[in-house]
Amino acid sequence: MLSRLPDEVICDILSFLPTKISVSTCVLSKRWSFLWAHVPVWDFEAEFFEDETQNPDVIHRVLLWHKAKTMHTLRLTRIDCNEYQLDTWITTAIRRKIRNLYLDFVYAETTVKLHRPLFNCKTVVDMMLGNCKGFSSTGDICLPSLKRLHLSRVEYEDDKSLPHLLSGCPLLQELILDCEYFENCLRSFNISSSTIRMLEVNLITECQYVPHFWFFTNASALRCLRMGNCDLDCITFSKDVASLVEVDICFTSCSAWSIDYSDDPNVVEFFDRLSKIKFLKISSHNDLNIIDGFVGSMEKLNNLTKLELRVVVEWYLLVEFLRVADNLQVLIADVEIRNSCTEPKQVPKCLLSSLKTITIKQPGFEEHELDLVRYLLRNSQVLERMEISPRKGISSWSSSCFLDLTATFKALQRIALFERGSKACQLAFFLDC
Repeated sequence: MLSRLPDEVICDILSFLPTKISVSTCVLSKRWSFLWAHVPVWDFEAEFFEDETQNPDVIHRVLLWHKAKTMHTLRLTRIDCNEYQLDTWITTAIRRKIRNLYLDFVYAETTVKLHRPLFNCKTVVDMMLGNCKGFSSTGDICLPSLKRLHLSRVEYEDDKSLPHLLSGCPLLQELILDCEYFENCLRSFNISSSTIRMLEVNLITECQYVPHFWFFTNASALRCLRMGNCDLDCITFSKDVASLVEVDICFTSCSAWSIDYSDDPNVVEFFDRLSKIKFLKISSHNDLNIIDGFVGSMEKLNNLTKLELRVVVEWYLLVEFLRVADNLQVLIADVEIRNSCTEPKQVPKCLLSSLKTITIKQPGFEEHELDLVRYLLRNSQVLERMEISPRKGISSWSSSCFLDLTATFKALQRIALFERGSKACQLAFFLDC
């Protein structure tokens, strides 16, 4: 049945497979002998050190057989090669008008250096470069079609290298920086672009603390900011970012350890820049003071309509957090609640007038966790739906590896009888057994 399809359709199907598998179809029949050579996607990823796809000679021979006039995608991951081989492959890709280029040399014996032709490719739209060097602050940069750039653990020549690279990307919309700490690494970055809409910064370290990095940002079109394992004062905006609507902040056990953000003027300024955001997500592990610090630093977020939390938190602090979001409509709380407390006297405004959907994900049904559910149901006056999802192994702090269905069912029966402030509210329970 498959062989009845036109060659173009078969090549399109083969493009979704790793090149190793695509090439192996040559044994199926005479017609299939060279169909793989017309596939516009080349994906070489060595899963193991002895994997034959890691052999640069194999890659070189396969690329020599390539018949397609254009190359849609070239992916080289965990490949160890010399600079001559790499230059040959990149030159071939550029001549075939490559659109998506992903190069990651994580297992290379020495750091691979990228040469100038790569930074003057007129057709590449999406590019990922990992574990390599060759990022200079001089020389021509011309990437007129590039819209998405991901730089992971790369070595910069100096602090002018990244601004120089960005200056040659007039259409860039997404920038992802994975920065790893090592001796003499660059720790100060200038990010200046009038077109970037999404910026993601991830700090990679095996230290017991996170070395400080600085990102000075001038991005007037920025709409989405994602921060992984960063201190909040590491990003500085040159001016108000009125376009920013979405912020995603993820802390690990190494970062933001018991920090009171309200005492740091840089953090307070950071939150001032977030005054117009609509979506906020905060994730953390093993960190009791995260939410406390946020509550102490934030002014009103009047435009915030969606809040997602994956944290350890005392539940009264969760309620206090809601006070800064008077117009919140969606709350997703994937949390471990610590300790019971006396209910706050003043109900957050969003519970009375705007919050319509609440999703609660939790590892168990302790009495203080049920107190939070009871409080939210009773005080949410316009709530339309509450979803509760008890899950096994929900988080790194959960030691449970199974779900006690009997105890869960009894807890859900209790919740179903809780007073509801909104007559229109529907309860939905989801079990991940």
